[in-house]
Amino acid sequence: MSARRMPSMAAIMFAFFALLVSFDALSGPNISTNWKSVAMDKFECLNRGEVVLSGLGYSPIKTQYSVFAEKSEITLMVRCDLPSLVFFIASRHSKLDSAHNFVELEELSTQF
Repeated sequence: MSARRMPSMAAIMFAFFALLVSFDALSGPNISTNWKSVAMDKFECLNRGEVVLSGLGYSPIKTQYSVFAEKSEITLMVRCDLPSLVFFIASRHSKLDSAHNFVELEELSTQF
């Protein structure tokens, strides 16, 4: 009877581990934010965001208040709707690689 329990116990442990991994993968996006004081108006901010995102290898899309860019699983946004303040947002489709968001966000804010 002990020999029959081992395979079933291993199957239970495997199923439990697979369930935990699937919950993490389905847990939703990972979002990181940062902000910076800037001495520029909205139009300069939008243009600078477009240049910086292009320099990082993204294809930016400029809207009225923001510049968006997406590459692979990460989306970056530069938001320029408040005077003298710019917001940076990085979003990734899963939480499995959250450190990558921070690296991209720091690079974006440093080059801005």
